[in-house]
Amino acid sequence: MLPAWLARRAAAVLDAVPGPVEVPGGRAAVVSAAERAGADAAAGLRELALTDLDEQRTTPLSVLRDAVAPAEAALRAAGAFASVAAPRGPGGPGGPV
Repeated sequence: MLPAWLARRAAAVLDAVPGPVEVPGGRAAVVSAAERAGADAAAGLRELALTDLDEQRTTPLSVLRDAVAPAEAALRAAGAFASVAAPRGPGGPGGPV
């Protein structure tokens, strides 16, 4: 479920980029990286859930962040985040919209 969701999100991010997008390895490479990231995240979360609470040395959010880094890098290489730098709302980044 997580791999498919991440692949759909990666495709949606690419679709939202204004203008042509040059994707190293093609669009399928980005979607494939997202699917692999989802599989890695699911495996990491499964492993974390099976680890005794006192033995856990990470958090679910850290597992997700580490797993999606390659997919994010593929999207960045495609220029998918170039237009995201504009401030949001009057409060700037993270401010009210």
